[in-house]
Amino acid sequence: MTLLTPEHQSNNMIATIDFSIFYSPTEAYGSVTGKIDVPDSVSVGDEVLVLEESSAKGFCGRLRVTSVSPNQNGFQSILIGLDDVVLESIEDAIVLARELESQVGLFVDPYHT
Repeated sequence: MTLLTPEHQSNNMIATIDFSIFYSPTEAYGSVTGKIDVPDSVSVGDEVLVLEESSAKGFCGRLRVTSVSPNQNGFQSILIGLDDVVLESIEDAIVLARELESQVGLFVDPYHT
């Protein structure tokens, strides 16, 4: 497993990411989508840095790549599936969702409001 951060690579690309946030092993908070800058050498099994620091207990800021769909039709972006995040409480899920939206510009779609 390789940790890939954009600042350690010279050739980067924009990737559309997708993952879910859980607040227990069986209770989903919502889905996360958006675009981040990743090294162009990203592949399944690598870890990508999604968030530098988080106040949510149980989230280290890195997620493992579970799938990569190459760009098609000349688009500059690829689609990357990431491991889901499982946190200890709904409060941590809310904190993480707010951080991902405010610090990274990702979109969090809560399943329940």
